[in-house]
Amino acid sequence: MLNYDEKVDGIFVFSGIRILKTQAGKPYVTGVLMRGKDRVRVVAWNTTEDDVAGMEGSFVSVQGVVGEYNGEKQITADSIHCVDDNTMFDPSQVVPTAPIDVEACFAEVMKTINNMKDLALKRICESIIGWFGEDMIKTLPAAKSVHHAFIGGLLMHIYTMLMLAKALCWVYNRCPGRESAIDMDLLSAGIIFHDIGKAMEFHLNKCGLVADYTPEGRQFGHSVLGARIVDSFILEGQSNRITQLKHLLLSHHGSPEHGAAVLPMTLEAIILSQLDSLDSKTEAAMEALDEISPGNYTDRLLAFDGRQLYKPQL
Repeated sequence: MLNYDEKVDGIFVFSGIRILKTQAGKPYVTGVLMRGKDRVRVVAWNTTEDDVAGMEGSFVSVQGVVGEYNGEKQITADSIHCVDDNTMFDPSQVVPTAPIDVEACFAEVMKTINNMKDLALKRICESIIGWFGEDMIKTLPAAKSVHHAFIGGLLMHIYTMLMLAKALCWVYNRCPGRESAIDMDLLSAGIIFHDIGKAMEFHLNKCGLVADYTPEGRQFGHSVLGARIVDSFILEGQSNRITQLKHLLLSHHGSPEHGAAVLPMTLEAIILSQLDSLDSKTEAAMEALDEISPGNYTDRLLAFDGRQLYKPQL
């Protein structure tokens, strides 16, 4: 955790590089530095476009001091340069990664698919996983920022939502007369692939983190791209459940202002959109609260409409 007025001298991942100009017309550089859980903006006043050429998504050595700008932490860098091949460091300690057992979480996803009773859903799930490959599912971040924006973020997001869905199904499907109220096969498939379009939406940097959005990602968004992916894997006649799966993908953001192509119109679509919101906001809150000590407030958070969160004293 970086503290205000702390002197910085270490290795980070440098992304989101922008070349701007002062009012006097002098160029300077801004961007984001990442190291483990730390994610902080940086400004380098005496750095030009030529100085940072090729640094996007690379490991860089930074010297500077932590200050404040617009209510948020910002490093003012005295020096930024690429890490040379002779520098000894552990990349896994720099690149932010999901705090999960990747193999165990992926095994749970595959177990869920293998246990599906609906053959159409099972086949399309197996086909999509097979096409993209285990590595993509295990390593893709779930976002550029805000929540799960680290290696393995998508898998962590999927796994947590699956666990929440199974608990929810256990509660509601135990009610007399409602033993099959929630279609768990359909809901599970929707959870596993609700963000699959991000594989086409994101442009990754050298370290495997999201550097930017692809042209398709900007124009259509991952919900529409995900539905297209499902369409491309339909080998037999269109089953009703596959139609419903596409509805889950298109509606999982809940409302048009939050990016949904359509409003959720089925029970499973309603549950999926709520679980997606719950997990993304819970993770965003946990990531922010991890950076402060009890009795303090976080910086203003985009995920919570600019609110500050408070960490109570125990």
